[in-house]
Amino acid sequence: MIRFSSLRTDKAPEVAAMYSAAAVLCLLFSSADVGAAETDKASSYVFSTYRECSLSGAREYDSFLKRVEAPVYNELIRDGFIASWSWDGHRIGGRWRRAMQFESSSLDGIFAVLDEIPVRYSALGDGYNRGNQCGYHDDYIWKYLHRSRDFGTSDESVILTSLFACELDEESTADEVFERLLAPALNRAIEEGKLAGWGWAAQIFGGEYRRLLVLRGDDNADLVRETQKALLFTTPNVKGGKSKELSRFRKACNRKEDYLWYPIERPPLVQRTDGTVN
Repeated sequence: MIRFSSLRTDKAPEVAAMYSAAAVLCLLFSSADVGAAETDKASSYVFSTYRECSLSGAREYDSFLKRVEAPVYNELIRDGFIASWSWDGHRIGGRWRRAMQFESSSLDGIFAVLDEIPVRYSALGDGYNRGNQCGYHDDYIWKYLHRSRDFGTSDESVILTSLFACELDEESTADEVFERLLAPALNRAIEEGKLAGWGWAAQIFGGEYRRLLVLRGDDNADLVRETQKALLFTTPNVKGGKSKELSRFRKACNRKEDYLWYPIERPPLVQRTDGTVN
């Protein structure tokens, strides 16, 4: 993993051996076929900072962010630099305790924001003094390849992310299988009320994880319950050639780590300078 704030040599955490999110899809495949995927293919890039924090440090950072940083990010939406942003807290998962994301329509837009943020923080003068809370972090830039048309609203209480380590020469295989088989299954889960939205993203910059699956929902327990129910289904339950296709997906992206997040801070409806509302 790329570590910007420290030269520590912590061992990477053990990643989950069971493909829980993929197993949800096996449950869906075990019944009738699903139709073609309806996805939002509009260009979207996300800059994500995953932070390590102590429990007390995380709470201190939450307070600081709401008071100082959140208004800056809301201004960036108003001024058209970003489409959205979020600050999420760790509920279940690995060493990262907090996650910050902001979204732009282009890679150039991401770097424009990274240039603009220090300028706006500098304008705060002594008002910007974050201290050392949550100092160790990993940065990623993701590009969404596919996501549901209704990717979710700002009031969801559940965000499940699965980060996949993939073979570089097999990533396109995983993307192909996802678009053809997994995306329709996830759309069906939305129709059945099991999910509120989903996204599949490729890494543009970052550490060992090459693909990101984001699942959004309205109820933490329901999402976990559906995932655990799906773990009872194994490959033989998947009918026809789809079993082989899912095997190709697992071979391409053969290791993953899961996180379950809860929203701490989201932008309110912000009117941009061009008159539109986020």
